[in-house]
Amino acid sequence: MSLNPKDKQELARILYRCAVWIAVSDDSGGISAKNAEERILKKRIQYLYRDARNGTDEREILGIVLANSSKWKEWQENLINLMDEIGKNSEIISPKLCDIIMVIAKDVAMAFEERSLLSSLLFKISICVRNIFSSSRSDLSADELSSISKTEIAALHELATALKISNFHV
Repeated sequence: MSLNPKDKQELARILYRCAVWIAVSDDSGGISAKNAEERILKKRIQYLYRDARNGTDEREILGIVLANSSKWKEWQENLINLMDEIGKNSEIISPKLCDIIMVIAKDVAMAFEERSLLSSLLFKISICVRNIFSSSRSDLSADELSSISKTEIAALHELATALKISNFHV
């Protein structure tokens, strides 16, 4: 499906808002967490833009996000409406764009270690034990998983559901 410029602009806004929505889902860590998440968000979008094939809608949408950094503060407003916006635009959000959104969202979730040192250590041990005795494994390492808080995990699952990604797991 070929997207018109207005649709691409709206999808760029939604892509950015999804990442910010994950970032604000857990407010522990304060300014340090916010800065780390913003830095990772920008770097990941830049990387995905460079990595995307020329001429694809996804590359153009990533380029729109980067070109509109002056609007990012405005795009962060009223995140409460994000799930409705995703629903209203679900027909034009391609599976590839859903994958890109989730990659960026996971990276933002992993950007800052919200767990305490003890909690992180216990979590890593539980992941290692689970991997020994369970056939369900994560794509992420124990270190990566330990840096994602429970609220961020819940937010990632909610985002995946809104994007109609049925096989999502952290």
